[in-house]
Amino acid sequence: MERDTDTYEYGTAEALSSIPDEEYQPPSFVPSKLVNSIAKVPRFAHSSSIAYAAGGNDDARQDYLEGAVFVSAMVLLTFVVWLIILIVLKVMGASRVGCAAGKAPTYPSLESIQAANHTLEREYEHDAVLEAEGRIKGEQSVTGGQADENHEDMTQWLNEVKVIEKRMRRVRIVFLVCGVIIIPASLVLIAAGFRVLDGALKATQQNVMATKDIIDNNLQRVDALIMIGKQAAEVRDAAVEELASWCPNAAGGENNLIISAEGVPSTLEFIDNGDGTLSVSFYNDTKDLLNALDALEDFIVPGSERVEEALLLARNHAVNTYNTFEETSWWFYFAVAFTVLIVVLAIVFMVGACLAWTYRLPQCFERLQTYGIFPIFAGLLGLLWLCVSGFAFALVLNADLCSGSPEENVVAILHQKEIDMDQLLFGMASYYIEGCTLKDKPDKPTSLFDDFLPYLESGIDLSQSFTSKIGSIDMSSLSRACGFNVKSTTNTMTYLLQTLDAVQERTAFMVEGLYCSNFNPIYSKNMYEAICYDGVRGLTAIFACLFVITVAGMTMISLRVAFHEVRNESNWMEELGLDIEYSEEKEGEGEGGETQPNSNGFEVIEEAITEIGDDGALHEA
Repeated sequence: MERDTDTYEYGTAEALSSIPDEEYQPPSFVPSKLVNSIAKVPRFAHSSSIAYAAGGNDDARQDYLEGAVFVSAMVLLTFVVWLIILIVLKVMGASRVGCAAGKAPTYPSLESIQAANHTLEREYEHDAVLEAEGRIKGEQSVTGGQADENHEDMTQWLNEVKVIEKRMRRVRIVFLVCGVIIIPASLVLIAAGFRVLDGALKATQQNVMATKDIIDNNLQRVDALIMIGKQAAEVRDAAVEELASWCPNAAGGENNLIISAEGVPSTLEFIDNGDGTLSVSFYNDTKDLLNALDALEDFIVPGSERVEEALLLARNHAVNTYNTFEETSWWFYFAVAFTVLIVVLAIVFMVGACLAWTYRLPQCFERLQTYGIFPIFAGLLGLLWLCVSGFAFALVLNADLCSGSPEENVVAILHQKEIDMDQLLFGMASYYIEGCTLKDKPDKPTSLFDDFLPYLESGIDLSQSFTSKIGSIDMSSLSRACGFNVKSTTNTMTYLLQTLDAVQERTAFMVEGLYCSNFNPIYSKNMYEAICYDGVRGLTAIFACLFVITVAGMTMISLRVAFHEVRNESNWMEELGLDIEYSEEKEGEGEGGETQPNSNGFEVIEEAITEIGDDGALHEA
């Protein structure tokens, strides 16, 4: 795979952790009580194991998803049922369900009360009789009995007005309480929900960048190893060709190279011929060295290139993931703005309810609330219900991921992508996520570097032994005995030894770069802290607060009559100049329903019981 020079530059790799995998101790993890509680939500005989679902067939995944979606389905079902009820009440109309249909009640007029009680009709008939008899004189047209009937009508009218006022007071109190609940719930949503979740996502983004940096470091190491490996292969081939015929007189067998005793040190093995010469053999040394050099083969250059390819794929995944986080970082500001908009609309409705309560609501403002703000608020609440359902599902998935063994769950999920992933990259990811945490660690996918080191060390030892042996003999004496100038062989072996030492250093450097202690701590920190702690905590706060806000908002929608002003059926109150106080406490109120006259001479009955008739008007029970 060709390297993208725009996104990767060669350089000198910095030092990483030097703790071997056998000595590495992974961080321990204990799921929090919150994680365990959420993971234990009812599944109704469905599996709660995300590892089982990810590692099983389609039926296993279907079984898990049906259990995980239960909570979000219940939330969504609650919204649907509530919405249907509101629609049904709206269709039924105020004549059947009163203010539950969303239409404010109307204060009845005194005329309607009198008409219902037939008082006006009887009064007009009696006045006609009196007028016919010529005995009508001013106020004498209303008899004492008729005055009593008028008094009863007035009492009934005042009581019906009072009942409507009490009902609207209760509705507006609940409406305002729900509006007040939305404000602190929104603050908690932003501070303990969105902010915490955003922090977890940013921590994950930083850990992705840290992983990319380590991958870059290893890419520098493997690139240096590939270059020195290719160079070493060329030097090795030249050395093998040189060793195959370096000493023609020594090619016949053992102890057949005759050298003057003066040029051979006593440390070498030799046979004294007794004539001032010694028989020295290089046959076995040359054979062993050639076998060791042949065992080095291609200096694992193809294997190193394969590892480099997998690392480049991992780096590209890391860069894409980081860019995705960067491109979607606006979600936090959008969520905050969305929440603030909900709060502003709730406050507007609260202001409207207060103005309607005090009979100061401008008609234009009431229309704006009804036909402009209310549809927007209802639409936003519908989206919130979908968000609550979605966050409930995400919360259950997150808790299931963190319950039991997070490493096993993550690897099980990776298995679902194994077909689409590079096999070496999948093996490396599984090893650093789960393998590094096991006491008996599995085979390392990059063990080719570890396995190569013993062969390399053997080649270096034999090269050193051979070079030291021929270097200890007088060069001119050895050349005469071999019938060949061995200086070039000595130079070739010296260069080969230097090259093999460089390969050994680069290989050990590569093994060190791929230690568990370089990758697993980043995964553990991100999984345990960002996902399993902050992630679950933030999602829980978001779900709880959104649920409270949506329930309070739906209650405000159900009680939308609160921001409508109660109208009068006619202008009788203004015509009579009434100034009536509808209070439950009146000074001087007596026992058994006694009344206290107000400033205009009309009496208020406190214990009247009323009901709504089929015609929508209020009548005494």
